[in-house]
Amino acid sequence: MVVLVVVLLILRQTLIVQSQAELAAVKTTIAALRIAMALHQLEIQVARPTVAVATQQRNPFALLQRRPINYAGEMDLVAAENSAPGSWIFDPVCGCVGYLPIDPQWDSGPNEARLIWLRVSPPTEPPQLLALQAYKWRGQTLD
Repeated sequence: MVVLVVVLLILRQTLIVQSQAELAAVKTTIAALRIAMALHQLEIQVARPTVAVATQQRNPFALLQRRPINYAGEMDLVAAENSAPGSWIFDPVCGCVGYLPIDPQWDSGPNEARLIWLRVSPPTEPPQLLALQAYKWRGQTLD
């Protein structure tokens, strides 16, 4: 009986650590996308100040030197719902970056979303990647 309790406690801790690792990976990817967008904006302003704003890259994944191996590509909201857990996507219609968490206990947002959605700011604004809702991941705010 004691061995069973110890095994269950170890399993529970393993799941918590896996969830924390996934959260760290998500935050790292979001930070990389934000940095790539800011660097792209600076490059446009410094190298080609007369370039039209509309020529800026909308898909922040295209700005990365190497795309994440779990980047599933561009797809709409419906297809994103059916993508594999742990996948990043870009919806060109919405102008949003999406992530489908592996951890089913990630807390969601106030609207019980399955995916985390971040909107890419319009080209007329400074580059930003903003969460569409107040997401929480096992109690931690995801921003």
